[in-house]
Amino acid sequence: MNNKFVPDNKRLAQNTLILYVRMAFLMTISLYTSRVILSSLGVEDFGIYNVVGGFVGMLSILTNSLSVSISRFITFYIGKDDRALLHKIFCTSVNVQVILSVVVLALGELAGYYFLRYKMNMPVARYDAAVWTLHCCLLSFVIGLLNVPYNSCIIAHERMKAFAYVSIVEAVCKLIVAYLISVSVMDRLKFYAVLMLVVALVVRLIYGIYCHMNFNECKYNFIFDKASFRQMLNIAGWNVIGQTSYVLNTQGVNLLMNFFFGVVVNAARGIATQVEMAVMQFVNNFTTSLNPQITKSYASGNINKMIELVYGGAKFSCFMLLYFLVPLFVEADTVLTLWLVEVPDHTVVFLRLTLMATLVNLSVNTLFMAVVATGSMKNYSIWVNVIGILVIPVSWLLFNHVENCPPEMVYYVFICIYVVLIFVKTKVLSSQLPLKLCVYLEKVICPIILIGVVSTVVSCMAQKAFGACVLRLPCIVLLNTMVLSLLIWFFGLEAKEKDALKRFVNKKFLAWKKN
Repeated sequence: MNNKFVPDNKRLAQNTLILYVRMAFLMTISLYTSRVILSSLGVEDFGIYNVVGGFVGMLSILTNSLSVSISRFITFYIGKDDRALLHKIFCTSVNVQVILSVVVLALGELAGYYFLRYKMNMPVARYDAAVWTLHCCLLSFVIGLLNVPYNSCIIAHERMKAFAYVSIVEAVCKLIVAYLISVSVMDRLKFYAVLMLVVALVVRLIYGIYCHMNFNECKYNFIFDKASFRQMLNIAGWNVIGQTSYVLNTQGVNLLMNFFFGVVVNAARGIATQVEMAVMQFVNNFTTSLNPQITKSYASGNINKMIELVYGGAKFSCFMLLYFLVPLFVEADTVLTLWLVEVPDHTVVFLRLTLMATLVNLSVNTLFMAVVATGSMKNYSIWVNVIGILVIPVSWLLFNHVENCPPEMVYYVFICIYVVLIFVKTKVLSSQLPLKLCVYLEKVICPIILIGVVSTVVSCMAQKAFGACVLRLPCIVLLNTMVLSLLIWFFGLEAKEKDALKRFVNKKFLAWKKN
């Protein structure tokens, strides 16, 4: 491997910023359109659309793993600079997705018909509209599947501007849909389902045209390379285990809590999970920009740089999370009261423990991308998922045999298992890459613990000092931002990271001064 890929920190920063702007725009549009659609459809039809859409979304267990595999191989061969094999991989990926789409469409129609006919609780008069919605949701889902190779190429080439622009076009289309639904005189549920299908088709065409015009590998020919397909299937197969383990853990814990404590506790868990997902969107923008560079570095043989990206990516992901986590952790009661007015019991403690578990899990997030880059997932997948699934039996034993065991105990189990997995993941990966547990603890885990604990203590002290002041929440957010930034500078950054940041700031300052 002579042409080593050199990661571009400037591009990484730019791409992350672009994705943040994209996310802020999409969240604003989403909040508005959701309100308009709910008002236009009514609670009943809105509920039907969400149930049917959620049912179709369950099929993603079958598709997400293959999507990860396709993305990995496209990024890998871009990093390896093997254009002939990259074209072969792309064409094979498209053909695989076509086959998978036919399977998903058939399974979805059969299972969906059974679900609507015999299981779903809805007014009989809306059955026809629900079936229409099922057809449209399945077709939209299939169009999304066919889009995966094109989407993967854009991310692998790190063209985040294009990715953001297409997302903005999609959001504007959804705004138009919201308006059309609000003035429509026909069956609004059917009309909405058809319009969302049209939006999916428009997005698919834009991605296809852009990739065809900008990337040579995206000029489709009928190629089905069996060797490439077997490699994709190998990674996808092991990743399916992880996807299944995640679903079993999530739904299993929900069922356990419902069985032992009732629906109020389920509501509290649902709220905590919603907040966690919203916070994680900010971090995911950074990892989306980072992941291609990890895979490309490995593909080009630049292993040392890959390890630096793994260490730095995990550390900076957690630092970014702390800007949101600390104020939410300290002011959980205030934030939830402002948002919900009436906060279900256990929600505050659930949210705090969820945030802690998320931070622990995120501290080894880049290790998964590293193992995907290597293509050798067997040992990693077996160890991580066998240990991860222990959450359910351990929680059941505690709830069943410990007197007055509180529902939040399940979160302590999650945290303990995530801590164990830090050691397991680094140990397993150290057999494939020059990655050492002691170095990972020193460079990643220790700075995160130190900075997280100190910033939380400072914010707690500030909370007591402010008392019942109306401006307490914004003041704590501002204080945490300043304290956290100082802590990261003095204790979280290495010398070369500080130098790179200084150069970046000086360059921006000089450019601003010239203007």
